[in-house]
Amino acid sequence: MQPTQITDTLENHWLNELKHHPNNPSFIRATLRTLGWTPFLLGILTLISGLGLISQGLLLTFLMKYFEPCSSMLSWHAWSFAIGIILITLLSILIIHTVCFF
Repeated sequence: MQPTQITDTLENHWLNELKHHPNNPSFIRATLRTLGWTPFLLGILTLISGLGLISQGLLLTFLMKYFEPCSSMLSWHAWSFAIGIILITLLSILIIHTVCFF
């Protein structure tokens, strides 16, 4: 849709909202009727991707402790951290490519 079409549609939905709910109009309802749930879902996916990147850095910090001299960390802990980093990277890639297709 073109920006002018979206603006006109939003204006129509807002005027309908004022007619149907004169005491309690909601701009969010008008926006949802205009754009649908797609922008909100993309925002949630972007939030999940950002949290994954933060988690990836934390897991990498814990993994680096395995390589310190005289580390008492078990090898399966290090493997778990490494697998977690890989899975978060794959999830982030899938989310980014999903967001690009919308």
